Amino acid sequence: MKLTSKIDAVTLFSKGAEVTRLAQIELEEGEHRLVLRDLPPGLMADSLRVEGEVDGKLTIAAVDSRIVHISSAEKKLDESERRLLEKRIEKLEDQMQELEGRLQTAATQKNLMDALAAMPGSPRSPKTDWGKIFDLIGERLPGVYETINALTIAQRHLGETIEDLRGQLDDQPRDKIMRTEVEISATAGSALKGELKIRYQMPDAGWQPVYDARLDTGSADGQTLIDLVRRARIFQNSGEAWQDVELSLSTTRPSGRTGAPDLAPVILDILPEAPGIPRGALRQHSPVPQQQPEAVMCAAMPDESAGAVPGDVMQKVIEQETKVEQGGFHIRFEVPGRVTLSGRGEQKKVRIGGQKLKPALEVRATPLLDPTAFLYAVFRLDGELPLLPGEVALYRDNVYVGNGHLPLVNVGERHELGFGADDQVSVKRVEKHREKGRQGLIRSENSDEYEFEISIDNHHPRAMPVRILDRVPVSRHEKLKVERLRDMTRPDEENVDDKRGVLAWEFDLGAGQQHKINLHYRITWPKGEQVG
Repeated sequence: MKLTSKIDAVTLFSKGAEVTRLAQIELEEGEHRLVLRDLPPGLMADSLRVEGEVDGKLTIAAVDSRIVHISSAEKKLDESERRLLEKRIEKLEDQMQELEGRLQTAATQKNLMDALAAMPGSPRSPKTDWGKIFDLIGERLPGVYETINALTIAQRHLGETIEDLRGQLDDQPRDKIMRTEVEISATAGSALKGELKIRYQMPDAGWQPVYDARLDTGSADGQTLIDLVRRARIFQNSGEAWQDVELSLSTTRPSGRTGAPDLAPVILDILPEAPGIPRGALRQHSPVPQQQPEAVMCAAMPDESAGAVPGDVMQKVIEQETKVEQGGFHIRFEVPGRVTLSGRGEQKKVRIGGQKLKPALEVRATPLLDPTAFLYAVFRLDGELPLLPGEVALYRDNVYVGNGHLPLVNVGERHELGFGADDQVSVKRVEKHREKGRQGLIRSENSDEYEFEISIDNHHPRAMPVRILDRVPVSRHEKLKVERLRDMTRPDEENVDDKRGVLAWEFDLGAGQQHKINLHYRITWPKGEQVG
């Protein structure tokens, strides 16, 4: 018996989706072979499950699936499986082109090292340390050979996959489409009717948390607030159209690891020297793929709770929010209403919720690298839900200042967001003194002395907390000494973020006031020694 099904609900994970289809059945007593041929070809066969509710006894003995080609007359072509194959081939060809570029880069490095290795040491260049150059070539060249070999193998495998997909295109006439056929062997204890649920997972779909953070800096005596809006960016490119479905978002990761990885031992050995390839290979890491820009579509809903609105009264448009269900190990967001996604890469944004945060403002600057002062908002997360990792669009007093990223922030944790340059605070770092010379009467020493002045001016109509970062050198040798001189301004924090020598000064700077920091130190080392 052939059945037809309709997608009723979809649960999206960070990567992948679980689709629930409904099929109506009406069976006589006895054994039956139920066949569905309207499931997509890209479903994960291991995830396929069949359950349901009927008004009698129905026993399912087996569920089998396979890929079939059906004619467009048997199934109306509402999405092209051929186009899906073409899309996959296009992506693989792009990857092949990327590999070719990396292979050319590695080949250029190899040729350059070969040329250096072939150059004789020139007597007219006595300062050239050819020993170090040859050591460097011997250290790097094996890694280049290994990279070339790995890229060549990857190209070969990728080419084989592309050829297989092209073969599938050639074998698939344009009036044929691929489908997953599901065969259910079942026995009915009596005449019955009811509904079957067919569940399976699709890989090319998912959702990502995104945020809007709107900072209201307030007036001179006003309250500072962050209006944090949680959203979900939904995407699906499965080729399966989701028409009028119930949609929910889950933080569960079914495709991730289910346990901690095993730690293997590291065994060291002396490798034999291969002909033409010196020892000491260094591996090269593949570049991190960059996230592609995404187009989004956002739906706004009027406030139905306000009732009818007269034509001459204007009200602010609001967005409906998801319903939240929080379990012990996951969070589930139910999108209100029913949603349609075509399956051809369409993306949407839905609002999950929002909350008001009361941050403390702080100005920070690292004038050694950049004289710009930046405004930070520091807050402690309250409420019931954590902040999941995702992009955040940052607004300061209703002006967009840029994008940032939120890590996982649990309830009760402290976090900070940068909201761009603060032009009302000016920072300058100038060199006041530099001296190079020798010290000591009996034993001569080399000595370098440096003095810098950092001035910070607050042009705000209110006081601002300020944090300034700078550094002093750190010695790794007992003969090399770094001395902070007595007139140096004492820092409030040493070795910031576990970085030796990085210092921080913190203070409240009143409206219209100036603060100065003196950075003064001396470096001494024995005569005849080189410092670097």
